[in-house]
Amino acid sequence: MKTYKKQDLTQEQKDFLYGTVLGDGSMCIPAKDCTNAIFTAGQGLKQKEYLMWKYMIMKEWTNSPPKIYHTKNSYGSGYTISFATGTHPVFTKIYKECYPNGKKIVSIECLNNLSDFSLAVWYMDDGCLANGITCKISTEGFTKEENQLIVDWFKSQGIETKVRKQKYSETKTFYYVVFLREGRNKFMKRIEKYIHPTMQYKLLKKRNCTQCGISFYENYHRTECSDVCKKKREDKYMDIYYQNNREKWRYKKSMT
Repeated sequence: MKTYKKQDLTQEQKDFLYGTVLGDGSMCIPAKDCTNAIFTAGQGLKQKEYLMWKYMIMKEWTNSPPKIYHTKNSYGSGYTISFATGTHPVFTKIYKECYPNGKKIVSIECLNNLSDFSLAVWYMDDGCLANGITCKISTEGFTKEENQLIVDWFKSQGIETKVRKQKYSETKTFYYVVFLREGRNKFMKRIEKYIHPTMQYKLLKKRNCTQCGISFYENYHRTECSDVCKKKREDKYMDIYYQNNREKWRYKKSMT
């Protein structure tokens, strides 16, 4: 077993873990005789570059580089790439907050530890952009109450979201979080600079206002630049007004 020289996580590593544990990442106590937890991360082979980015963040806590496996599940078979850390108390602390009974849950302790970077990681793991407009996080693995806790937490951050229900069968109903229009744009602003190049497709497209040049998200009313544009339009109209009336004023002045 690897001996770790470091005894604590960097801030980047902490932020990364809190974000990905809510998403694709997982933690567990690997054996009954273990007292500390490990962290594992895995992606489909098509997302190898994204997985390697995760690995580089956590590399100093791992025992070996990522490995490729052939896997089978209810959706079919394919190849995945994954890595795991060794056991350590730094992972146990987060494990106890997010897996209090051995099962992943949403807790206020975990949510309160989310930074903008954490949110970006969570969104890259489990978020998507439907039709280029609707932004959601796939939180179907959590209960209705946990989804509501997420919505309430986002509200405390000034980001408006709501819980939506999706019925898969007569006995199965799942819940997930969607961002309302203004909340979506606030969320995008907070995470966009942290998004990995291979995950840029999950961001809203942006373009520049032809009036003032301010960048804004497509398919969104330009409230961010409307005041600037209004002032520019007023200045432009005043220039035209003065230009059209300059000769009249000169004539009147010459007659006095």
